[in-house]
Amino acid sequence: MHRLDKYALSNGETGRWIPLKLRTVLAITLVMAIATGLVFWRLADLDLDRRASEPFDFVSSGEAISGTLWLPDEPPRTAVVFVHGDGPQDRTSAGEYRTREGPL
Repeated sequence: MHRLDKYALSNGETGRWIPLKLRTVLAITLVMAIATGLVFWRLADLDLDRRASEPFDFVSSGEAISGTLWLPDEPPRTAVVFVHGDGPQDRTSAGEYRTREGPL
């Protein structure tokens, strides 16, 4: 047995010595696992398929505007609807808006 495999505790007992590199690797692995879990947990909020939605259409100055209002899971609250112009595209900009704007 290598002399660094055991170390003396303050109460006289011996314990296993964990090398600093191994402790560092274990700590980094634990942090990465927690971060990955949090990312996957939050990705569920970006899935719009399970949410209730209401399509809408209206005409203003001769231009037809249509869209989809995705409703929250919680009871209704006061909100501000932000409408901006990006030019012609589909309702979710081919899915990009879900990751860019997601849950505010």
